[in-house]
Amino acid sequence: MKTRISFLFFISLFFVKISFSQVIGISETAFTPDSSAILHLNSPSKGLLVPRMTEAQRDAIYDPATGLIIFQIDVEPFFYYFDGVVWQKMCCTTIYCLLEAQITTTQLLCFGDSNGIAKAIPTNGTSPFSYIWSNGVTTDSISNLPAGTYTVTITDSLLCTASTSVTITSPPELSVFAGSNSPVDEGNNINLSSNGGGGTSPYDYNWTGPDSWTSTDQNPVIANAQTTHSGTYTVTITDENGCTATAQTSVTVSSASPPDDPVVIAGNCGSMFDSCEWYFTINDVGATYYEMKIETGGGWLSACGSPWATTGIITPIPAGSYEYCTLLASHGHSCTWPGSNGWLCCVWIRSCNSIGCSAWVAITGNCVSSTSCNYVETGCITNL
Repeated sequence: MKTRISFLFFISLFFVKISFSQVIGISETAFTPDSSAILHLNSPSKGLLVPRMTEAQRDAIYDPATGLIIFQIDVEPFFYYFDGVVWQKMCCTTIYCLLEAQITTTQLLCFGDSNGIAKAIPTNGTSPFSYIWSNGVTTDSISNLPAGTYTVTITDSLLCTASTSVTITSPPELSVFAGSNSPVDEGNNINLSSNGGGGTSPYDYNWTGPDSWTSTDQNPVIANAQTTHSGTYTVTITDENGCTATAQTSVTVSSASPPDDPVVIAGNCGSMFDSCEWYFTINDVGATYYEMKIETGGGWLSACGSPWATTGIITPIPAGSYEYCTLLASHGHSCTWPGSNGWLCCVWIRSCNSIGCSAWVAITGNCVSSTSCNYVETGCITNL
């Protein structure tokens, strides 16, 4: 009698937790079973325990139904189901990983910069995604990068992974050369020069110098140099990306003054027919060229490589050169007539440079070739 009462009590508890309808629901608390299920178990603290058995016991089941599930406790413990032919382990689900990784970059504009950016972009995967870069950063992008190679690995919610790499590059180092024709004599031109390389062409040039001088020419020229132009000249080169490089050159402008009077190192006269030939060599360290002044009374002059001439200033004569000149007289003509059978032909030389010229200095000497040609000093003004 006692056994029957206990059985009836158990049956009553069981039916209390079953909701009879088109769906069977079993729960520790009141709930509405899902209409899509034939059996709906609901518990916040307990699970469903399926039959547990050994592999031998599983194989001894007579005529198992397709889809029958058990938990095998030996050999390879896991859930197994009968597929209608054999028992299959419910261990594996095939997941097709389609995740791909791409990287976009912001490259460096100037040599030595550290402001590159790399951003990882996942495609075809299942969010959310996680990231790990070769430098240890775990965000989708990394910044303040110097030149180098960076790798990212992306993992999606299905644990699929994809990796890719990118290289942050830097242009070659920008450089510029600056030069000049220093030292420069006062009054001459200052020739500045520059040449850029590296970086990203084309280039812009900007010069600065003494007395607030500026120029945007690559190779500027400063005419009529003065001593105030001496100093440091700086060129700044700017490439297409805005990168800059500088170089400097020093310029010295020497103070100049007119040269001293020329010195006739040697002089000589010779004769040929009705002409008076003479030779001279002059030298003056301060001169860059010489000028010659001739006065004749009618004779012709062939002087220093110039064509036939009569009078005036012959210029320029290279400094320090050896000169050959001929005074040619014909009968019936004379230079200046100081006396009987005498020709007076006067020649002067002066030294010159870019600042100015010295005083005229007479070339003196006697040249007697015949009674019709006589070069004498008498009557010539020594200093004009």
